[in-house]
Order: sequence, then structure tokens, then C-alpha cells
Amino acid sequence: MKKKLSAAFLFFAMILNAQINFEKGYCIDNTGNTTICYIKNLDWRNNPNTFKYKMSADGSEELEGKISDYQEFGIDDDAKFIRRTVNIERTDNMDLNNLGTSKKPAFKLETLYLKPLVTGAASLYVYKDGNITKYFYETALIPTEQLIYFKYLSNEPTNSGLDTNGGNIKSNNQFWQQLFNNVRCENDQTDFRKIDFNKNELIKVFEKYNLCHQSEKAENVNYDNKKRRKNFALKVALGINSAKLAASGTVHYYNVDTDLKKPVYKIGVEAEFFLPFNHGAWSIILNPSYHKFSTSDDFTDANGFGQNIDYHVTATYSTLELPVGLRRYFYINPASKIFVNALYSFNFPVTGSINFDNPNYGPNGKGTYNLNQASNISIGGGYAYKKFSAEIRINTPSKLNQNEELSLKYNTIGVILGYNVF
Repeated sequence: MKKKLSAAFLFFAMILNAQINFEKGYCIDNTGNTTICYIKNLDWRNNPNTFKYKMSADGSEELEGKISDYQEFGIDDDAKFIRRTVNIERTDNMDLNNLGTSKKPAFKLETLYLKPLVTGAASLYVYKDGNITKYFYETALIPTEQLIYFKYLSNEPTNSGLDTNGGNIKSNNQFWQQLFNNVRCENDQTDFRKIDFNKNELIKVFEKYNLCHQSEKAENVNYDNKKRRKNFALKVALGINSAKLAASGTVHYYNVDTDLKKPVYKIGVEAEFFLPFNHGAWSIILNPSYHKFSTSDDFTDANGFGQNIDYHVTATYSTLELPVGLRRYFYINPASKIFVNALYSFNFPVTGSINFDNPNYGPNGKGTYNLNQASNISIGGGYAYKKFSAEIRINTPSKLNQNEELSLKYNTIGVILGYNVF
């Protein structure tokens, strides 16, 4: 058993590793020499200190680029990092229990890879490390410096009173003054105190300033727009299920043990929201669909006295399904990928009933039961190529009634074909 688990984990690790591609890029060393190479694209959530690269796409030797050796590296149209030695204030504004008590920033001189957001007459960079997000800027006259914003605890009275830490949480908003002094167009009447400290707001300020200075030699580039990936997709999803309604128990005076089976067609859509990390490999999916199961058949079962009982069963179950779940992609190449997903499905019956009829028992041989709302878990996996996708999905059985004498369980396994329309 342990060997099987180890083999499974090893296989999964190999699949995960295969998804990280070496993509065409460049690196610039300390002498200013530019090397065209292939960089391991980790879709960095945090700013790195090193990077992996190969000299050719099919090369076997994997090299390491260190921040001490390379002043810049990037992947074409995807990522770029520039080395700077800066004073950084590292307050974690999310961790309110460990805020400092000084309004004065506590700087530390560090050499970092900064990620450009906007470059031009004024350039904006971001640095991320866990929960810490800091922004830096530079102009022709101002060397790279941090835009100062951080929270701290103060004993000065405020209208909001004291928090549980025994002090008032205040903010050092020095970035307002920095923007006003150094990143403001001539005659600009903007009230910088209304600018929030976030990426989108800051990008707007720097783009506006760069538009005012287009005559300068610096090229104006918004790297955030270049990097921005598709974060939403909508597809038509058509499927066919092998459906089974299993009934077992007692109907009036006779026993039943019946499986009703039928292919079921389903039609729906799939909305997919890509999560902003790991190269778009994770997404949340919603897959509303409609399907109808309707069939009838004749059966023979023995009753409690060993007699064979003939009866007729008719079942109808139509439902609106709303599966919600998580999907993980594994890229084979830019055009094709495999995926796995797990979902929880909320099911809302439109119509649902099952009828049993034994003509030998007259009115006592008939039984009608409603099929009620039931939710279930689904797992699936498939393959996507450009706009097309195919998936096999397995649904756990759903209990469709509350009757103690009769058990009704419905489960399906099917194929879903999808086509991206957006």
C-alpha cells in the first residue's frame, strides 16, 4: 500500500513539475550584457531573489540566476524584474496585532527585484513578500524610493477610540505628498489625499503624469495591461449521461429492487473565473444545466412469501443543476491542457415522481412517490484544446426521497463537450 501511495505522489509531482514551462526571455548581467535564454516561468506571486533558466528551449542544463549577478530578467510579454538597492519599510498592514508604535518609517537597506507596473517619465514598481505589498517609484530627478504608507499604533485620541491593542490604529500617508511633489502634471488640481493606496489608483496617477511628459525620451509602458490575462471564460456545455435510478424497499404489499437506466442529454453553460496566481492554472467554475430523465419498465421480484410479483414502474425526473467547484489545469503547451475538477452540485427538481403498479393487487398495488431536491458531489477530468474541451464527470448518488420504507437513489456518469464563446 505504501509503495502504491509513493508511486501516486511521485506521478502527481511529475505532472505538476511538467506544467512549469521554460519560456523565451532574457537576462542582463552586471556588465550590461544581455543573454537571450529560456526562463522557468513560475508566475511569481512574490518577488523572487533568483530565477532558473536554460540556454535553449530543449536544453537539459538548468542554470540559476542570482540577484547578485543579474540586474534584470524577464519573459517576453509576461514578466519583468529589475534589481534595485532601496530603503524598504516592511510593515505588514494586515497584521494588526504586530503594528509598530512609531509614525516614522523604519527603513532597511535591501537589494530587491522590483516588478515594473508603469515605466516612462515616472516609473512605478511593486514588491510583494507574503502579505506585504510595497510600491516604489522613480523619476529623472528622484532615484528609486518607496511610496510610504503603513499603519501604526498611537496613543493620540481619535474619534474611533482605542482598539484592542491598547492604541489607536493610524496611517502614515506620506505617499500623498510624494505624489504631489514629484508625480503631478503642471496645473493639475487633483486632491491627492483622495487617492487610495492600491495598484489601480497608483497606476492611474503615473499614467496621467507620463501622458503629460510624452515628449521626454522615456517610453511609456503599462506592464500591468501587458501582463493581464483573461480572468473569465464562458462556454456552451452539452453532455450525455448514463443515468440510473435505483429503487429498493417495500411498496404496499410487495418488495421492489429495481434499477431504471437510460441515457440522458443535458444542456447548459459553464462560467469560469480564473484565480490570479499560478499562471491561471486554478479557476472557480459554475456549470448550470438542465436535464430530464424519463423512462418506464416492467420488473419481477419476489415478495416476502417467495412469490414472484410482476409490476410496472414509470419515473420522471427533470432538474436544474448548479454545480460549483474548483478546477486545476495542467498545461501541455500553450494550446492544449488537461484538467481535473471537484464540484458540489445544488439540484432543483422541476418535476419528479416514480410510480409503481401491480395490477394483481388492484388499488393497493399502486404507489406514487415524489422525487425531492438532492445535492451531490462531482469529480471530473478532461482535455482542452484552444476553444474546445471534453470532460468525463462522475456524480455521487443523490437520495431523492425521505421515505423510510423505500430508498430512491439517482446517480450519473457522463461526458461533457464544451466550446468557449467568450
